[in-house]
Amino acid sequence: MKALEEKKRKYYQIGEWLPSKGKEILAEYCRQFQEGARTIPIVKTINQLNPKKNVHFTLTLDLIEKIVSGDQKIVKSFEDAAKFGLRGYSRGEQNGIFPLRPYPHDQKMRDTTEALVRKQWPEIVQDLNLAGRPAEEMIPRLTFVKIVHHDPSGKRVVGVMYKDRIVFVGVASY
Repeated sequence: MKALEEKKRKYYQIGEWLPSKGKEILAEYCRQFQEGARTIPIVKTINQLNPKKNVHFTLTLDLIEKIVSGDQKIVKSFEDAAKFGLRGYSRGEQNGIFPLRPYPHDQKMRDTTEALVRKQWPEIVQDLNLAGRPAEEMIPRLTFVKIVHHDPSGKRVVGVMYKDRIVFVGVASY
């Protein structure tokens, strides 16, 4: 795994085929990335808050491992994120990527997300194009996000957004 973390990341957009080809293709792509045969998965999706601009998202090595291991809830989250894109605050009954609500609504989820971001900062700083910027300076500037899909467990894939880039870092609960 250490060799994978040291590998220089190259980007390749997979958003066009992710929703149509589904679970198996994402897991296979991630497996090939782990073997060094593919670049890290990057998905381009719509920004419904500003339809003239897209957002791009990727995931950390921990989430790639979960996808390869067969975690179908994580795969479903990424399918819905690619299909529905970035939206405003969740009003229920909608899937996609949503900002976490301000205190006190999503506070437990926000705290978990921040802990995951701090733990994985050296990995995600590159994907957010923040090389050389310390976590203490940048975390307050990031938008915390979650992927919503119909999963009554209350668990959500969470991440952070900076400008038009999102990195999903793990799973949190309400």
